[in-house]
Amino acid sequence: TICAEIQCILRKIEVNAVTRPNKNYLRIGFVISLLIVIATICERVNTDSILRTTSGILLGLIRSSIYIGLFAAWRFSVRQRIVPKNTRRYLSAVAFFLILWMVIRTVKYYFVVDPNINRILWYCYYIPMLFVPLFSIFVSASIGKPETFRMSKWLIPATILTSTFTLFVLTNDFHQLVFAFPENARVFTDADYTYRIGYMIVIGWEIVCALLAIG
Repeated sequence: TICAEIQCILRKIEVNAVTRPNKNYLRIGFVISLLIVIATICERVNTDSILRTTSGILLGLIRSSIYIGLFAAWRFSVRQRIVPKNTRRYLSAVAFFLILWMVIRTVKYYFVVDPNINRILWYCYYIPMLFVPLFSIFVSASIGKPETFRMSKWLIPATILTSTFTLFVLTNDFHQLVFAFPENARVFTDADYTYRIGYMIVIGWEIVCALLAIG
């Protein structure tokens, strides 16, 4: 009958609607997995002995480009998929700091030879390391909330603490409470240092932020 034929057509439409997105997700997942495997191989092959050679720089740039591209693609997809403005903004901030992390790392290892600049870039790692967990809290707090929702006031001291700890690391040369260097060292480098109490505090704060985001 006509009703039976209509029901059959509707079932086919439902099946196509379900299978097509699944196939797209499988393709995307396969491509992402392949890129991560390539990046991992580049990292494993690029040992200290070839790090600064032409082949080492090429492998490093391939790896960095893959991760930066993945983070950028994720940020683009977030802006397309996430409807709530606040959640979208915070997730975009997370993606930005992840990209910043990879850019700083790439510049440090493959473009800069001056030990002083390298040390500053090393300190700059902690900008994304501290702000990614903080914005993860913002993401968690904004999920499922209306556009008019305002963040809890307790997130203000969390932001202040994160900014303070970031400055604490960036000014380590003046107090050495995060990383300590030998007294006879002519130049402070990440090749010879020890951790101090400030490092434990900073890492502890990162863990606290991560647990709060999950909670």
